[in-house]
Amino acid sequence: MHKKPVRKPKQPALNYAVWLLGRRDYGEGEMEAKLISKLYSEEEVRDTMQTLKELKYVDDSLFSARRIKSKATYAGWGKYKIAMDLKQKGLDEATINAAFAELDSEEAEDDAVETIDWQQNAVDLMQKKYGAWPEDLPFKMLMAA
Repeated sequence: MHKKPVRKPKQPALNYAVWLLGRRDYGEGEMEAKLISKLYSEEEVRDTMQTLKELKYVDDSLFSARRIKSKATYAGWGKYKIAMDLKQKGLDEATINAAFAELDSEEAEDDAVETIDWQQNAVDLMQKKYGAWPEDLPFKMLMAA
């Protein structure tokens, strides 16, 4: 039984991180986990993360705001699903809540910012999944109660 030899990565961690960021955005925790999974030393990962933060290539608050807008607008996700996605990406609850609050305040202040209609997203998703429903459905639901 042979064990695979542990090989040191061919390129520096910073080069690999910048290459990854060229493909899509990453949160701090997600990027750190990705570098560790590629067997970079703890010191190299720490230095790389410090450099990325200083250059603002990796920023959890910007990442969460972009992710929220993207998933709500293009994927039609709701707040709960987006929050769970961000938690899986390694963001803490305070950062997630701040991003949602910032997005809501931006929409309230600036008419040029496209607002996210969470309720309409839910209705669209429900109609896509179950089809159109009768116009008097709310009335029927009230009468059944």
